[in-house]
Amino acid sequence: MEGVAGLSTKWLVLISGSVAALGAAILFWFDPSQYAFYPHCIFHQVTGYLCPGCGGLRAIHQLLHGNLASAWHFNALLVASLPLLSLGGVVILWRRHFQRPVLGEFRLAWLWSGLAVIFVFGILRNVSFVAP
Repeated sequence: MEGVAGLSTKWLVLISGSVAALGAAILFWFDPSQYAFYPHCIFHQVTGYLCPGCGGLRAIHQLLHGNLASAWHFNALLVASLPLLSLGGVVILWRRHFQRPVLGEFRLAWLWSGLAVIFVFGILRNVSFVAP
């Protein structure tokens, strides 16, 4: 089965897995809180507010070290969504292997639902529920 740019699905999985492993190794050994070579959030720099992705690299660094509570503190949506995203990736690979439609007819519903969750999370993480 052919994938992107004529590569087979096996090669795509191998290349993607290798890139993910390299990224995880870099995040494991180099804490984003201490090294400046990681990208900075332009939205946060301009507005002072946290975007939905802010803290994602620090959260993954903490997850790689087994610190679930710290990871949750940095970006709860990312931590909560990783199991769902992993399951979704496995389902897509499984369905491709058996040559079945990958996303089916609910594609747009999933997309809009995900965008709505990201939007609401982006607002809620900047609202203080505790009185000063």
